[in-house]
Amino acid sequence: MINIAQQAVEKIDRTRGVAGQVFAQLLHHDPPIEHMPHFEELKRIFPKSDCDNMIWISANSTFPYFVKLLDFPEYRYRLILGLVVSVGGLTELTIRSSTAALSAYFLEYESDQPFIMEVLEIVEQILQSFRHEDRIVLPLFKFLDFLLNDPIVTSTVDPNSSILLQLIESVWSETKLSKDVQRIKAAIDVFSGMLQFAGRIRKRSLSLMMVTLGSRYPLVRKATATELYECLLVHELCPPEVLDQLSSILTETIWDADIQVVRPIRNQLCELFQVPVPSVKSKS
Repeated sequence: MINIAQQAVEKIDRTRGVAGQVFAQLLHHDPPIEHMPHFEELKRIFPKSDCDNMIWISANSTFPYFVKLLDFPEYRYRLILGLVVSVGGLTELTIRSSTAALSAYFLEYESDQPFIMEVLEIVEQILQSFRHEDRIVLPLFKFLDFLLNDPIVTSTVDPNSSILLQLIESVWSETKLSKDVQRIKAAIDVFSGMLQFAGRIRKRSLSLMMVTLGSRYPLVRKATATELYECLLVHELCPPEVLDQLSSILTETIWDADIQVVRPIRNQLCELFQVPVPSVKSKS
């Protein structure tokens, strides 16, 4: 049932449809299937009348049901793994349906810090389990960006937790040698999302964004500068007396100019942000 539930929240409509139907048939089998974990709770989430009328191929219809299985620890890893490829996928309807269902679900856990922290820990476990696997890494970066922009998650998470730093390092490990511009830009989104947390989380994220600001890829440099400027308007990333100078440099510099022109300007930003100047040997 757990693996079927994972398939029921993945990105391919037909797969979700078949998995949803099989899940409902097993749940309401006559005679009942023995030893099914949380059998009564599952029947309350998926009443037979709802299952009989469900359009299983419809993302809008099914995601609000299946995200409720996150209530049960046994389902969490597999369900989040399935949601990663939907939230971080390419199909707009699937992205909208999965993110809306998750955001609504998180409202029920507004003050449950252990649950939110466990979700982040599972994301880190998935990233470790699927290292260097393109089909998971990029969607997972996007899923993490979604979490870092969800108001319930960000207001509930412990900003001093080591899991945030672990996630930053894991994302960087999957990015620093990458030549995939889309992956690097997705990592930049994660780092900018981490800037909301003061202290070592912010400092490490800023340091890594200084690396991407000196990237060999012009699109990466421009994306980093844009994210930094937007975050500068929202978070206290620097002393007030250098805010105007930082804003001017970020907005007025032509970041897709020759790298030999850009890097000294990047180094000036490092001094203003009070973070180390990256080594020339860094790859991004």
